[in-house]
Amino acid sequence: MYKITRKIAWIPLFAMLAFFHPIHLSAQEGKAGHSHHKAEMHGGSVAMSKMHHFEVVFKKDQVQVYLYDLHQNAIPAKGVSGKVTLKFRKGEAKTLPLEFVAAAKGMEHHEAGEMHEHGHEKEEADHEMGMSFLRAKVDLSKVKPGQMKAVFSLSGLPNAKERAATFTETFRGFSGMNKSHHDEGKEHHH
Repeated sequence: MYKITRKIAWIPLFAMLAFFHPIHLSAQEGKAGHSHHKAEMHGGSVAMSKMHHFEVVFKKDQVQVYLYDLHQNAIPAKGVSGKVTLKFRKGEAKTLPLEFVAAAKGMEHHEAGEMHEHGHEKEEADHEMGMSFLRAKVDLSKVKPGQMKAVFSLSGLPNAKERAATFTETFRGFSGMNKSHHDEGKEHHH
């Protein structure tokens, strides 16, 4: 009896080790419900296509799109073009071109009300990381959360397996570098 009990005692330990093994955790990254924490560098929301992640940042005077690969590594926006169609709940729609903004150019924008020092640190970090982005200038100051959807159409993406992508993000409020999706416990399902 002693030998049987001793062998059975090892079963929970092996089960726990198998569950927390790195292979199990990395396999979960590609499944529905995985985290997008590496693609939320600017406080935006994340949309996915077949081969890319896109971080959409809504500000009072513009919409920004940061590009990431399938593994959530930042990729340059240079050479990528596109448009965004803003669809409002009342039926109105507005299509705007997305312009390329180099990382150094992005440092000129400083939204009012943003934590001053943190904002500069973050923008300087973006410059160091080479975080270029696409932008459409538009007044969103009177738009309420849930009253607008933004449909993005991009072309010239660097991945040969996906040169173009279309995705939609609902406006849920203004994005900010002071927000942390990690603290909110957000998970995205696809």
